[in-house]
Amino acid sequence: MDFGRLSNVDNVDFLLPADHAANEGVFAQLSAGTAQPQVLLGSPQWGHAGYVGKIYPERTPQGDYLHHYARQFPTVELNATYYGVRPDLIERWRDAVPDGFLFCPKLERTISHDRQLDGAEVETEAFIDGIERFGDRLGLAWMLLPESFGPERAEVLARFVRRWPRRIQLAVELRHPAWFTGGHILDAILRLFEETETTPVLTDVAGRRDVLHQRVTNRNAVLRLVGNGLHSTDFERVDAWAERLVSWIDGGLRRLYIFLHQPQEELNVELAERFAGEFRRRCGIEVQVPRRVERFEQGQLF
Repeated sequence: MDFGRLSNVDNVDFLLPADHAANEGVFAQLSAGTAQPQVLLGSPQWGHAGYVGKIYPERTPQGDYLHHYARQFPTVELNATYYGVRPDLIERWRDAVPDGFLFCPKLERTISHDRQLDGAEVETEAFIDGIERFGDRLGLAWMLLPESFGPERAEVLARFVRRWPRRIQLAVELRHPAWFTGGHILDAILRLFEETETTPVLTDVAGRRDVLHQRVTNRNAVLRLVGNGLHSTDFERVDAWAERLVSWIDGGLRRLYIFLHQPQEELNVELAERFAGEFRRRCGIEVQVPRRVERFEQGQLF
C-alpha cells in the first residue's frame, strides 16, 4: 500500500488517539454479549511469492497459493475484485478454501472511483450478485473511496450506504483530509454508519495519522495496519492495537478483521505472530496464525 507510506519513520509519533467520544454510547447498546469474539488476521492477497518457503511449502506452484494461504490465514482483504468481478473465478476461489475462511472483497473501481457512487446502481447490483457466490465464505465487502472524495459528497455516500443491502456487511474507508478536520460532517456520516451497521475502516499508516478516527459503530471493526519492514515501531504498534482492541472486545465487539501490509508481504507473518501472542497474553483469545514451513538441511535426516 502506497497511501501514507514514508521512507523514514524514525520521527513519526505512532501513539494511538483516544477513542471517539461516541464509542461509549455504542458499547452501552452492544453490551458484552455471550458470542465468542473472533480476531481474524489476513493479508491483501494470497498470490505473493515471498510466502513460498516461509508459510507455503517449497516449490509450491502458483495455482496452489490460495489453497495454502487459506490454511494459514482465516481471511483475505481481496483487492482483486477492485478490478472486476468474475462469477466463475469467485466460485473457484470459494471451492478452494476450507470451512470458516472468509473473503472480504473490495468494491469494484467503476463504483468507487470512476462513478464515485453516483449513478452506479447497475454496477453495484452486478457486484453484489457476483460476491454472493462466495456463500458462507463471504465476510464483509469493503469500499475504498478515493482521496478526491471529500465531505462535499457526503450526501452521495449517505444515499449509497442507505441503499446497500443489510444482508451483506459493508465497510467504508475515507481518505480525503477534509473528513478529519473536526467538522460535524464526519460525525454525521459515522452516525449513519451506526444506524445502518456499516463499519468505518481504520487505517494505521505512518504518513496519515489523521485518518485514525477511532470510531466504533457496530460489533465489527476493520483495521488496516501498514508496517515499515519490521521497524521496531511495527511491534510497538501491534502491542498498542492489541490493548485497544481487547478493550473494544470488552465493550461488545465480536468480529475484528486485521489486514496486515508490509513492503514485502512475507513480513506480515511476523506481525501476525506478534498479534496472536498479544491477544493470548492479554485476554486468552486464540488467534489463528501462520505456521512456518519446516526446512531440512542436506544430511539432517541421516
